[in-house]
Amino acid sequence: MTGEAEPGKAKAAGIVGILIGAVGLCNLVCGFIYAALGGKDGSGLWVGFPHIIIFILGLVTWFKLSKGAFIGYLVLSILMQIVTIVFVIICLIAWLIWHIIRKVVESECAQQGDQCVCHAEKKVPIPVDKCSHINTIESCFACMTFVNIIGAILLLAASIIGCMGTCCAKSETNVVVVQQPAVVMTTQQQGQAPPEYPEKPGY
Repeated sequence: MTGEAEPGKAKAAGIVGILIGAVGLCNLVCGFIYAALGGKDGSGLWVGFPHIIIFILGLVTWFKLSKGAFIGYLVLSILMQIVTIVFVIICLIAWLIWHIIRKVVESECAQQGDQCVCHAEKKVPIPVDKCSHINTIESCFACMTFVNIIGAILLLAASIIGCMGTCCAKSETNVVVVQQPAVVMTTQQQGQAPPEYPEKPGY
């Protein structure tokens, strides 16, 4: 497993890594917005940072042809594919919940001073300063759901590329050339002694 990565597969890993980095950036943006509005579970952040790491490993593999970075790229892509699929399910459930909350807010809540006050029996899970923040949170989870579906597909592609570039890479073949000893052919005319023996004088 030593040596350099194949340039073609390293380039493919770098390109897919850039796309995964874009997914990670979207997760981080949505995660920071959600955290700023009161979200404490870190949704978007705990998947966004590993996506960025895959992006960095992809670039290192592409430009440095590093086999070690390629192996890390493969392992992290496989792990994050599982995590991202789970996160898609979480985001989908959260989006549905916040969608219902938004419907309640639109009919039962109103802005009073610095708080969004609801008169319904159900309370808003996160105390927000403005009722419009509910729409923002719902949009964040909708965005993360859509983006991470694409991310799961990209991570599958990254895992395949990583496997092809590490486990299924062509091994270097050493060619040994054996040189046969040269054979010297000598010609001898009839009646003459071989060159290594001196001719005997005639009687």
